[in-house]
Amino acid sequence: MDRAIEQLHIDSYKKLLDIGSGIGGPVRYIVHKTKCHATAVELQPDLNSIGEHLTKRCGLQEYLTHICGDMENIDLGHNLFDSALTLLVLLHIPNPHRQKVIESVYKHLKPGAKWYLEEFTRIGEFTIEDKEILKDDVYCDPDSLYTTDEYREMFIQAGFTNIEITDMTDVWTEFVKERWEIAVDNKERCIAVHGEAVYKAQEYFNRKINKLFQHGKVGGAMMVVQKL
Repeated sequence: MDRAIEQLHIDSYKKLLDIGSGIGGPVRYIVHKTKCHATAVELQPDLNSIGEHLTKRCGLQEYLTHICGDMENIDLGHNLFDSALTLLVLLHIPNPHRQKVIESVYKHLKPGAKWYLEEFTRIGEFTIEDKEILKDDVYCDPDSLYTTDEYREMFIQAGFTNIEITDMTDVWTEFVKERWEIAVDNKERCIAVHGEAVYKAQEYFNRKINKLFQHGKVGGAMMVVQKL
């Protein structure tokens, strides 16, 4: 998240929009570190409620507002935010809804504002197993996992410019491998603290994501786009 803070030039005077915030961990870190004012939009009511509860426990409710809603059609105000953040969210949204979400973000940003994204990308033809993992474990329609060129075209269509895309595939491939290995190495401690069911779920998911990246057809990208 320090990279996002740097790329977006976030400070205490800025308003940040977090799209698909989940329970809000990343945006809470940013708010804690910068004291910016942020709005976290999450579609799922249960995740939004947990996020709101955790924000209050952290004493950050003065800076961070949680809203349960759909970014495709929500209206928080035009030209309102200085920057936006999205982490592994667009991959879950098929078109034409994805394009509408991108256009909605554009509408909410001030002229000159930047949007920081991290997303899975397609870098080859998926195997049958790849498609099964994407559909069943990542909750991503394999046909909706786009290449970086396809993402670039969607941003351009919505009006964004100064599109910077950094390939993170090698970094993420190593990361998910290490994450799975650490989960296995810490099996006994995880079971002792959280129970066997939690360990099995964690190990299963980490193993599947590692396998997905090891197959070499799914990559990762960091993207920064700007509204002029």
